[in-house]
Amino acid sequence: MQTTIEERMSMFDHIEGVNVEPEGSWLWITGDTYPHRAYFKAHGCKWSKKRRAWYQTGDREERETDPIAEVFTTTASEGYMGAVKLTGSKSHLSLYGSDLSKAVRDDLRNYIVHPSIRRSDINVSSDVYSMGQSICITVKLDRAVWAVSRDEFMRAALADPWAFIHIANWIYYRDENGDEQCIWGEKAEFTPEFIENVLTLMYDKFERRDRLDINQYHIDREIMLTDDCIQMLKDVNKIVCSYRYDDSNSMVDYFDTNFYYDIRIKWK
Repeated sequence: MQTTIEERMSMFDHIEGVNVEPEGSWLWITGDTYPHRAYFKAHGCKWSKKRRAWYQTGDREERETDPIAEVFTTTASEGYMGAVKLTGSKSHLSLYGSDLSKAVRDDLRNYIVHPSIRRSDINVSSDVYSMGQSICITVKLDRAVWAVSRDEFMRAALADPWAFIHIANWIYYRDENGDEQCIWGEKAEFTPEFIENVLTLMYDKFERRDRLDINQYHIDREIMLTDDCIQMLKDVNKIVCSYRYDDSNSMVDYFDTNFYYDIRIKWK
């Protein structure tokens, strides 16, 4: 599917300090472009020595591309005592503290692009301690855009409740007085009314939360988020992991990584 020149220009709207000018079906990009050269390359742009500018041609073949996957990679190799060692493409930079958080923040702000996400909605904080460091990535999102609606959730959950309710766990529900109670799942009687009660309370509790902590190892299990939100969080994770190496082996209590990290959503 061909994209319009306006759609192509919008790919660069989030980059501050650059100018994008159309000439026929070509786009010419000037200004403070050097810090963003990897992004331009990933989007099919080339450098013109004569004009000292980046350009993108309109007759470029359409193909499915993932600029983030092309720029931010992680490779797996044999690690300590048979574990898997993960090495990010930017882990060799050996960044520490505020230098690490700034680099990750800049890349996130440049590559996580959506009309509802401002650059200031993406923040990265760092914590340095005697045995290492950690960073926390916080993305402020509009719940109406990135979370599933109550109707969408209830429709999907009632169609397949066991994808949302785990019997070998505590089950929370409201009693006849509207008070929240819990029961061990294997002792509950899962009538249609009880299932709807459990699912309704599940969404009520989600609506009351002003933030959501993401399990970066199981992003696909975030049942309250839209498919676009899950993909966006996967992209965030790819960017963060590109700065990381991890040669840990928890089976023998051996831990060797340059930093730990958390990802969270804060609802606007």
